[in-house]
Amino acid sequence: MGEVDRLETILVLRDLDISIAQIQSMLDGYQIDDYLDILTDSLCSLDREIQSLKSKKIYIRNKIQLAHHLKEFGNTYRIHHIEKRLYRRLHEGKLYDYTMKEIYEILKKKKIQWLDSKHEYQIISTDNKVFHLCSQEKNWNLDMPLDDLLILPAGLHLTYGFFLEPSHEMEQLIQYEIGRFKQHIVKNNLQVQGNLVTLENLHCSEFNLQKLYYEIQMQLDRD
Repeated sequence: MGEVDRLETILVLRDLDISIAQIQSMLDGYQIDDYLDILTDSLCSLDREIQSLKSKKIYIRNKIQLAHHLKEFGNTYRIHHIEKRLYRRLHEGKLYDYTMKEIYEILKKKKIQWLDSKHEYQIISTDNKVFHLCSQEKNWNLDMPLDDLLILPAGLHLTYGFFLEPSHEMEQLIQYEIGRFKQHIVKNNLQVQGNLVTLENLHCSEFNLQKLYYEIQMQLDRD
């Protein structure tokens, strides 16, 4: 191989992210099958990187949309239609028992990545006693056992979202907000049905590292 050809080969392979060690082995002597193997491995690596970047792009877009939503509707009572939501129960516990380290460990056991754009993690209660760490998955597995599912029905809902600073008084503060929520229902003569849902959106809490984001929801009775 001439020096010009050798240099051109090195530049092309480096531009394709082929490692120095692989290039050295190729320049020391290789067959066409060796060249194909290295390029095929490089192509697979690029495919994985592209998929990772696509997932991050979707994640960032969702975060931007969520941030705009919080700016517009945070700390306000809002009536709007919510589609049916299917959640996968990952763990059952009581409110405030979860730390971020414990959540990461639970996700790790379930082989779920925190930045996976297919998942949105929330702590949900429909009775304000037992709380479930849940994943709202975009690509739902219809074969999943019903016992693993938490289903929130579609319909017109009254919602109220707010940030709280972590403290020993959080439970009392949340109960206070729930009380205000119920007073709003009575004051405005709203007819409701089903369970009151308390939801902690873990990804929303990222917008304010000093506070946690909660949302109270209840379905309205159109009849």
